[in-house]
Amino acid sequence: MPPQRAALAALYARHRPFTVTFGRCGSFPGVLHLVPEPAAPLRALTAAAAARWPSHPPYGGVLGAVEPHLTVANSGGAGVHRRIAAQLTARLPVTARVSRVELVVHEEGRWLPWLGFPLGG
Repeated sequence: MPPQRAALAALYARHRPFTVTFGRCGSFPGVLHLVPEPAAPLRALTAAAAARWPSHPPYGGVLGAVEPHLTVANSGGAGVHRRIAAQLTARLPVTARVSRVELVVHEEGRWLPWLGFPLGG
């Protein structure tokens, strides 16, 4: 395993699996997302990687502080997002167990899985 991957595996292995609940929709400009609660464990995972590799901040540092979220839609416009949010809200909350960190890459307009690391515990 390359040293960077080994370092990531060790970093994430220090964090225990946890449960999050998505109980409401939120939005950023052009993005509809679900809001995870609690968000602190997700922030801790991001902060650990950012502290280990400060020259490679999340999203290249262009977004400032990263707010944990689950992207639902990032195209289609506000009207489409409102319709999706109305349909989703009727099906919330959704609870999920987080036991892995999946790193993704943005290629050809799509987010694609790249590497996965289990959380410890």
